[in-house]
Amino acid sequence: TFTGGRLDKVIDRASSNSEELILNSKNRRFAAGITADHLDLMGFDYEFAKGLSGRYYFADLDDIYRQHFFGLLASQPLGSGTLSADVRMMLSKDSGASNAGKIDNRAFNAMLTYAINGHKLGLGFQDMSGDTGYAYIDGSDPFLVNFVQINDFANADERSWQARYDYDFGKLGVPGLSFMTRYIKGSDAHIAGTDDTGGEWERDIEVKYVVQSGPLKDVYVRLRNASFKSDFARDADENRVIVGYTLPIW
Repeated sequence: TFTGGRLDKVIDRASSNSEELILNSKNRRFAAGITADHLDLMGFDYEFAKGLSGRYYFADLDDIYRQHFFGLLASQPLGSGTLSADVRMMLSKDSGASNAGKIDNRAFNAMLTYAINGHKLGLGFQDMSGDTGYAYIDGSDPFLVNFVQINDFANADERSWQARYDYDFGKLGVPGLSFMTRYIKGSDAHIAGTDDTGGEWERDIEVKYVVQSGPLKDVYVRLRNASFKSDFARDADENRVIVGYTLPIW
């Protein structure tokens, strides 16, 4: 499967109008308010065999950074369940006029998951190396396994671990109801503008229900709670209620 395109505007989840592409500057990793004219991207996914596929993508945020993405997805029956692996590597460098200054980051991240009888247990690892934190467009999904409800654990030199548990209540006769909780712990994060390092953690809980029949069929409700604590960033406790529906238009 081949993908390619150019993006020159975004519509943020909290806005109804198109806006410029802006570089994310969380925790002052980069200068604030740096904009780009466009993002060019191209890449492909290839299935080597059943349960094994590879991915490569290239992107250039005009006069800010270039990024290479390499990914591997694997799934294999193990005992009565299934063992899955999602391995990702991103290489980022400043490009063109380098309007955001130096960008030098290597982001390795991976998630290993075992699913059996409605239960899923996942272990994730994310490691940032290079001279800067991870670069991505503000408001977008940076596609890191430890990008969660509040935090992204993507500061320079930061290393983080995740433990995650999911359960599908369909196995208990309640189809459409599911539960998820995860805990992420980060350490050795370089604090911008200092020689210090810090740690942070986040705990997320989510309950989701998808209506199975009737006039509201496929409407879903998600209840989310998150708690985030950090040595160098503002702590946060957050609750979200999300109602969604997908409407086929052709």
